[in-house]
Amino acid sequence: MRMKRSAVALAATCLAMVGTSVVGVNDAEAATSAKTNGCFAWWGGRVSDDRCQPATATGYYQLRAACPNQPDRESASVYIKKGSRVDGWARVGCVGNVQSAFIRFRG
Repeated sequence: MRMKRSAVALAATCLAMVGTSVVGVNDAEAATSAKTNGCFAWWGGRVSDDRCQPATATGYYQLRAACPNQPDRESASVYIKKGSRVDGWARVGCVGNVQSAFIRFRG
């Protein structure tokens, strides 16, 4: 019984750590791209994510991250309507730290 409780406590601790800091990146460490139709990329550490606040044009949006010593990473294109507020519609990661990221748009 004691072993089950410690395993549950460990799992809860791990989940709490992930929940408070999305993949180990906090806002103080994150950098952001220029906006593309109200949408922007942010990155910090090995992860890049995105937000639209709101999108000012309807079309396909794609997140692209520059990774060191490997090809750039791209998300699938996501169709977003004008006026939509979308948080975290794509996420890409690198083996090393993300160097930069941006949003690609196709109307």
